[in-house]
Amino acid sequence: MQNGHRPAFYTLILSMLMLVVSLCPSAAKDNTQTATACGEAAIQGDNIAGARAAAVENALRNAVERHVGAMMDARSIVKNDRLLEQIYTHSRGYISEYEVIREKKADSGLYRVTVSAVVRNEELKSRLAELGVIKQMMDYPRIGVMAKDGNRKPEAHRLAGQAMAGFFTDKRFDVVAQPPVDASDRSAGAGGGSPGAVGRARHAEIMVVYALTAGASRFDEVMETVPVTLSARAVVTSTGQVLSSEQTRVFGLGDSAHGALMDGARKSAERLGPELAEDIAGWWAEYTANGLPYRIVLKLPSADGRRAAYFQEKLRSIPGVARLTERSTEKGTSQMRLTFKGRPTELKRQILDTVPGIGKIIFKGRYMEITLE
Repeated sequence: MQNGHRPAFYTLILSMLMLVVSLCPSAAKDNTQTATACGEAAIQGDNIAGARAAAVENALRNAVERHVGAMMDARSIVKNDRLLEQIYTHSRGYISEYEVIREKKADSGLYRVTVSAVVRNEELKSRLAELGVIKQMMDYPRIGVMAKDGNRKPEAHRLAGQAMAGFFTDKRFDVVAQPPVDASDRSAGAGGGSPGAVGRARHAEIMVVYALTAGASRFDEVMETVPVTLSARAVVTSTGQVLSSEQTRVFGLGDSAHGALMDGARKSAERLGPELAEDIAGWWAEYTANGLPYRIVLKLPSADGRRAAYFQEKLRSIPGVARLTERSTEKGTSQMRLTFKGRPTELKRQILDTVPGIGKIIFKGRYMEITLE
């Protein structure tokens, strides 16, 4: 190639690269949001540079505070200033970049700045959920905890299950069933005591099924020691999928063999709970990426397929409904699976406003039973 053509060639290559970049969507943009905020700091002596730096930090904090407020409404935030302070004092960790767009030394002895900051959404949401600041930021699934049949240590078995259920409750999961529920429970009807049947009867998306075994107690002339093994699996009630299977072994300590056994049951549950919760939360975040699932049971006065189809058409017209599938229809009862982007209370309101002729509606979590007049 002759030297005289190189500039034009390079320009062509650069233009093509810019076109490719402009056509490729940026994943980062989906996970960030730009916020504008002001900050100020007192000028100590002649230290203008120090005041400017402090004002910038104050502005970044305000940007994160504003972003937290914009992400949630008052009903979804737990008023805990101590936990929120952990977020705000590390505001820079949630800022990917920023620019000072205005700054001024005020006559009042303050230095004021305005920044445009890019806030990392996912990191901020994850930290808020981890701290438990948000009650239903991710709207975690409804969970049941049940024991396997045939345990030989019923009291310790129950304690382990209750400790796991307590852990899930503390982490803002909606626990709808906990021990003494076990595989002998027949409230699920024809499904017997299977995890899926027991969970569906209580409108739970996940059932945690666990078993505890213990070895012989040993006395070391000071305390009793009991080896305890706790295993558990998380089962999706709608499909039977095992999304997590964990096991842990600990040594319980106590003044008696019974006390050591109970200590081991508690310790094993405290160790296993976080591992299961992490697996469940990860699966749920992916599962609900396009909206939350709802189970809807429609009851008609008679087997009226035309009216059922009209009902489904009205549901599909609701803003935020991403998907609606009919699972079964029999004798005037139609079961559907609906995916909705928004809060459960908003979906209920939209259904009441959109669908005529509703005589009764039962609302439990993400389960709805609707009776048409």
